[in-house]
Amino acid sequence: MVDKTASLNVRSAKRKVVRPKGKPLSSQEQERLAHVVAALYWGKARITQADIARRLRLSAVQVGRLLRLAEDLGFVSRPVVHAANNRELEASLLRAFPSLRRASVVLADARLPLQDRINAVALCAAEFWADYLRPRDGERLRVALGGGRAIARLVDSVPDPGPEAALELLALSNIPSGDAEVSANTNLAVVKRRFPDRDIVIRPLLAMQLSPEMSESDIRRERKRILSLRIVQQHLNDAAACRLVFVGIGSFDDPNLWERIKELGVKRSGLSPKAIGDLIYNLVHDDDQVFHKDSPLDTRVITVPVATLVDTARREDSLVVAIAWGREKARPALAAQRAGAYNVLICDEGMAEEMLGLVREHPSREGPLHG
Repeated sequence: MVDKTASLNVRSAKRKVVRPKGKPLSSQEQERLAHVVAALYWGKARITQADIARRLRLSAVQVGRLLRLAEDLGFVSRPVVHAANNRELEASLLRAFPSLRRASVVLADARLPLQDRINAVALCAAEFWADYLRPRDGERLRVALGGGRAIARLVDSVPDPGPEAALELLALSNIPSGDAEVSANTNLAVVKRRFPDRDIVIRPLLAMQLSPEMSESDIRRERKRILSLRIVQQHLNDAAACRLVFVGIGSFDDPNLWERIKELGVKRSGLSPKAIGDLIYNLVHDDDQVFHKDSPLDTRVITVPVATLVDTARREDSLVVAIAWGREKARPALAAQRAGAYNVLICDEGMAEEMLGLVREHPSREGPLHG
């Protein structure tokens, strides 16, 4: 890493910086915060992103984006680093799951801070993005993106597509509340904002408008109304035609997922005890069915159905890329793979080892559910 932060005023980072709730930062505020965050992260103190987030009362996603802004503004520079992979674990995953077309297992020392390990996985996914999205004779390449921290880190890391590229980005889901910073719509906007001079068309997805006064029947009617809109139907049809899809995997062992579900007005007691995670807000269950219809979460979100992901993953010319890290994601990732919901996996060593361990414990549940 090339350290050019000597001119940064590290003492300015000691000030308390609070982002007003619900109020977007101005460009000047973003630049000032980027300067502060860069001084903390790349300066002599070398404070982790998680500690910076706590100190400055920012989210982890904000810190990552401010570091990217610091680089774009020239506050710091660093050489291009390529993620290193564990080829042995990759081969083991491909043998265990024949429907996987590619597995990328990132070498990430468990002693490293979590944010650094997450960034390594995101970097690997960004390299995959760059390899696939090469210009093809003027063809506009259509890509679908989910929400969540994994995809947020991906869009923060993807390289400049170049002047010849033409991209169309579609959101796979949208929710009426929760952390807008990691929504699918925000992920599209981040790519567009990072490369304003490139030919990039973004297509966000409408969300339901919920209020505490609405009954369950009101909520169901609102969802039915949204899904009946021609613009939403066209969006879902076009998402189904995408040849490249990126999704994150949520785990109920991760408090961030529970926070998003709670903000949607769904109580844990209302969910199946077999629910272990989510895939673009479709609940993942640790049973033979994996994805259940009409769960309490289904009525509150607009999302591409899992059946669409399964159909896309089956097509010879299409890839559904699941990005995740951490051993706690192994069980939902394993269940989603058995359901055929993705055909490319990018993860860290811990998650890959845990998935393979679960297969050895339950060999009868190794294969996919769909032929």
